[in-house]
Amino acid sequence: AGDGNLRIANGELNTVTGAGGELTIGDADTGDITVGGAIDLPVDTVLANEGGNVTINNTIDNGPSGAPVAGTSGLDINNTDGTTVINADIGGTVALESLTTDATGITDIDDGVTISTTGDQTYNDAVELNGAGTIGTATINTGAANGLVFDTTTQFNVDLTNATTPGTAYDQLVVNGMVTLGDADLNINQVAFTAASGDEFILIDNDGTDAVNGTFAGLAEGTIIALTVTNAGPPPPVLLPDRLFQISYVGGTGNDVVLTLLAEEPTTNIWIDGSGNLKITDMDESVPNNSESNSNDNLTIRAEGTEVVITDPDNTLGTLINGATQTSANEVRV
Repeated sequence: AGDGNLRIANGELNTVTGAGGELTIGDADTGDITVGGAIDLPVDTVLANEGGNVTINNTIDNGPSGAPVAGTSGLDINNTDGTTVINADIGGTVALESLTTDATGITDIDDGVTISTTGDQTYNDAVELNGAGTIGTATINTGAANGLVFDTTTQFNVDLTNATTPGTAYDQLVVNGMVTLGDADLNINQVAFTAASGDEFILIDNDGTDAVNGTFAGLAEGTIIALTVTNAGPPPPVLLPDRLFQISYVGGTGNDVVLTLLAEEPTTNIWIDGSGNLKITDMDESVPNNSESNSNDNLTIRAEGTEVVITDPDNTLGTLINGATQTSANEVRV
């Protein structure tokens, strides 16, 4: 086009043929890629614009047009460090074979979008629903023996307001197929948070009875997660542990990924200072969101293998130390 943009119509796309072939659109020098009209993929297709953004504003289905065959064409989005925004259904009419995203960048799936494949959907980058700081839900459909796949490069970013309605009050991914978490990172963001203790957030609604495969990084079944709050007093530390959640992979109907907000609020902070020293300091109701006071400490510190184990049966502990594990409200392992 005269504006310097290359446009490919669906009819032109469907002139590409060849069993086992692959169509690559773009390269490292390509700018942003936008899917503005509905398209049908005739062969495996790669959207490759390293560092650029990909915006999908219209549907993508398995082709070829006029004679589509489900599960014969995969889509690989390879936009290193870029952002992929999926605003329309993929495979909603005729399912693709697979979907794969690059190991860096962000995939933002708009509220209400459905992505359907006969094989796996592998998200190697940061995944968020309806943008950071806003609530949304999306549906992943795959073949029964395939499913949603995360790995160690994946970050699943979720926003929570309260536990009333998924997709309105908190982010939720609905998966019809298997779920493999692969030690992905789970990042939780509070948005005008109004939840009450005992509230449950079903982050991944897993269909059927198939168990969740694996866990999020460092978060075994029953692990306690402390959210963060900015220290209103003089730092260090700049951040303090805030509300506590417990994670389960057998929650909901027995195979869902669920966070439960605990009643306990941290009154003791376990942290590491800038010199690498382990610190244990009291917190009280002057900390934002904290209504509890620290009582007389009853701390026990012991070495157990390669770990330092801190317990206090009389106070609730909290930690933001990377790699630390909180096994209960009263025990932290560093």
